[in-house]
Amino acid sequence: MKKTLLLIVVFVLLASPVWAGRAADRLLMVWPASGTACSTLQQSNTNAENNKALGDVAVNLYWAGKFTATAYNVCKVEFYLKKVGNPNFNVNAYIYGHTGGTPGEPDETNVIATSTTTLVGDSLTTSYAWTPFENPDAALSNGVTYWLVLKASGYHNSSNYVSISIDSVGSYQMANSSDGATWTVNSAYIINYRTYSD
Repeated sequence: MKKTLLLIVVFVLLASPVWAGRAADRLLMVWPASGTACSTLQQSNTNAENNKALGDVAVNLYWAGKFTATAYNVCKVEFYLKKVGNPNFNVNAYIYGHTGGTPGEPDETNVIATSTTTLVGDSLTTSYAWTPFENPDAALSNGVTYWLVLKASGYHNSSNYVSISIDSVGSYQMANSSDGATWTVNSAYIINYRTYSD
């Protein structure tokens, strides 16, 4: 908003008679190249071997993937997603804390960050693509365990859902839930994800 107002002021100044014919005195505005913010890849898992359904049944309203962070300010999280059928529900992303213990589970009482992105499931394509969830805006600590959480606003059936790409080599690193409070931790699998900082 501030940038827009500044550009309007500059335009008015340049168009005024006071500035007319004085090209040498005109203000030159140089902005940073677009796309440079929030572009530093910090952590990822990209070995697509399997998938989990989000929003096909009630117990799959939440899916979460566990990871151990390095120290950085996370500004974007991406998941490798596609749609199956017509999943007419919204998807939101969060970073939860870890309850501790082994294997432990997502701690819904400790929401570290909430993305500002609300994804309409039906807006996805039928091919997997890296799908961004912007501005979770949290300072992650080195060596601390967190959970990346995807939440569907509703569910349909086995013909209409969001497919989450996963890796088959995880060890108690994914969990699903119907309410975000009671979780079933899977003995295998790890979610495919990418986290970024500025």
